[in-house]
Amino acid sequence: MRSERSNEKRSKSSSATRDALLSAARLRFAVDGFQATNLRSIASDAGVDVALISRYFGSKEGLFQAVVGFERKRIADATQDAGSELVRRLIENVLADPLGEKGDLLSTLLRSSDHPPALEYMASILETLESDLTKLSTRPDKKIRASLVTALLLGIALQRRVLRKLPLSEVSAHRLMPIFSQAISILLDGAENP
Repeated sequence: MRSERSNEKRSKSSSATRDALLSAARLRFAVDGFQATNLRSIASDAGVDVALISRYFGSKEGLFQAVVGFERKRIADATQDAGSELVRRLIENVLADPLGEKGDLLSTLLRSSDHPPALEYMASILETLESDLTKLSTRPDKKIRASLVTALLLGIALQRRVLRKLPLSEVSAHRLMPIFSQAISILLDGAENP
């Protein structure tokens, strides 16, 4: 009986430790990027021994992959089979910083762009988004149009989160929704140039 409680406690503690490390790493990678982030800072932020990072994730790269993998899945889940809801979901899950302004995926990838896997992850996410967006256009050049939408998303994220450029850095996602929706509509299905 006692060992069952002990195992249950350890399991909860292990899960809480892993979650604390992921949260701390998410923030550190988003603020400092991959190269400038050190494991001791992540462990300190999580309130655990640095050796636990190796135990749960194997390495700094393993921890980075876990952070990015979680975020990539969250965005993929939000955009999968979205149809006409895609624009709203993009606003809510890409532009609205659902994990807080310092813990989002695009900030992490943009600030870690000197790390080749970060660029690969970003390319993969953009390809997924472009594929979903392509389905919403009826134009023969729909792939180009979808690429323009992802470029717009990336530019907005860069200005809002990394550069903190006004007015985009202060405007709410709710305020962006109608403007962004109109821009996407024009990009995906607007009239072709004569």
